[in-house]
Amino acid sequence: MKKIVIAAMAALSMAGCVSNPQRQAMMAEYEASRPTCEGKEQCDAMWEHAQVWVANNSRMKIQTATNVLIETYGGGQNSAQLSMRVIKEPLGGGAYKIVFSGGCANIFGCVPDAMQTGMEFNRYINNAAE
Repeated sequence: MKKIVIAAMAALSMAGCVSNPQRQAMMAEYEASRPTCEGKEQCDAMWEHAQVWVANNSRMKIQTATNVLIETYGGGQNSAQLSMRVIKEPLGGGAYKIVFSGGCANIFGCVPDAMQTGMEFNRYINNAAE
């Protein structure tokens, strides 16, 4: 039994190394696609869409929702459930960047994947701004 567990852990660690360049490309795309807004009307509309997206796409309930923060509850110790946080960061001159982050307390990753979910969030908010 120990040999099976060790083999499975080795396979998982190697799989992480193989997909590292792909993961880096995803990270670059995620960061480049972060939504930005300018002016009260556009920023309020995008922020409202962000809250609705989190409410509809998170398996966790929203814990906090203010004019600069949307945050869900966490899943607890060793949970793979993705918790979400969205922050409206000021860029100056009435412009803001809307930043999604997600995480969990599981060493094998989150369900759903935090990076993929962040990219979906960015696409949705950017499309809502059009």
